[in-house]
Amino acid sequence: MFNKTKHHIFITCTPKSGSTYLLRLLESLLGYEVRIFIAAFDRTEQDLFEPKIINNLNINTVSHQHTRCTDNNIRLLKKHHIKPVVLTRNLFDSVISMRNHMLQEPENSWWPMGYVDHNFYDLPIERQYDFVIDLLLPWYINFYVSWQRYAQKEELLWITYEKLFSAKEETLQEVLQYYGIKKKVTLKDIEKHEKKIEGKTRKTQTKIAKETVLLTEIQKEKIKRLAQYYPDVDFGKLGL
Repeated sequence: MFNKTKHHIFITCTPKSGSTYLLRLLESLLGYEVRIFIAAFDRTEQDLFEPKIINNLNINTVSHQHTRCTDNNIRLLKKHHIKPVVLTRNLFDSVISMRNHMLQEPENSWWPMGYVDHNFYDLPIERQYDFVIDLLLPWYINFYVSWQRYAQKEELLWITYEKLFSAKEETLQEVLQYYGIKKKVTLKDIEKHEKKIEGKTRKTQTKIAKETVLLTEIQKEKIKRLAQYYPDVDFGKLGL
């Protein structure tokens, strides 16, 4: 059933890491079909759903989803010859961006990272940041550590939000090379297709954020402490 002539770009990412931008840019640049390989959008984990993969094996696809590295997810990726790209962002900036996104789209209050309900929107700003740090960020740490462990023994392309937007041409070329896609992408190509995808991406800042001043020192320390449970893991890609 697997068509070896087709490419499947699979971006697994933390929220607010620029993944929608990367997804839509690759869709436009390559002419690939956007497909999401999960059973349904809900409060559940975005684990791989094999029927969705099988239904799209014979077309070129690009996907992005918040999928942790589990044995079953890896089993399905390997079974269908799909290599993952991991995309993450500085944790401090992620807290700011996540809280802003939740306020901008209150109707989309379901998240696999934690249970968000109407109470969140009644909280003062500082408590909203606390909510994200206390209840959602542990998922980010689990996501990061799971893929870090995988990267220690398997080939893996890991890119960051910061590099994606500071070195777009280099980053896009790395993605294409990783998947064996023989295409040269220039900055001019990228700028051309960025215009085509305007309106298809959320208003995530397309530059490295400088908003961590909005967090208190206590909140920043709480974020740092989450990483201390894994002393042998390098959290540099999360800005820690």
